[in-house]
Amino acid sequence: DALPIYPEILRRQIGTSTLAVASNQDNTMNSPNNPAAPGSVVYFYGTGFGQTNPACSAGGANIPAAAYLAGVTVTANKGAAPVQYAGSAPTLPCGVAQINMQVPANAPGGPYAIDLTAQMGGNAATNSVSSTIVVK
Repeated sequence: DALPIYPEILRRQIGTSTLAVASNQDNTMNSPNNPAAPGSVVYFYGTGFGQTNPACSAGGANIPAAAYLAGVTVTANKGAAPVQYAGSAPTLPCGVAQINMQVPANAPGGPYAIDLTAQMGGNAATNSVSSTIVVK
């Protein structure tokens, strides 16, 4: 039986903002003053996605390119947003996830809703979390 997963997207101001801790394709922090371009890749971070393959050790660093066993899908403003990578965040502690998402080419400017869903294997329990990024 798979263990439950409780995904969360890391946020810039916990409790006061939904803005995700996210980087634009040029490795700069995504923000209202530095929005992502439509069609570019944004990567954001989270935790609670369960075990990776290969597994990392609690208290240790993530294993580069370790994939999460949970299936991860992302929608943005209720439309599909291609996930290019969902796995361990390189150089960060074990358990920190990195999700690379392509911003749709027709994305409107301003705050952009991200809805992330993670599902563990055949487990019927699916957990979702929402956040935002900023688009030009």
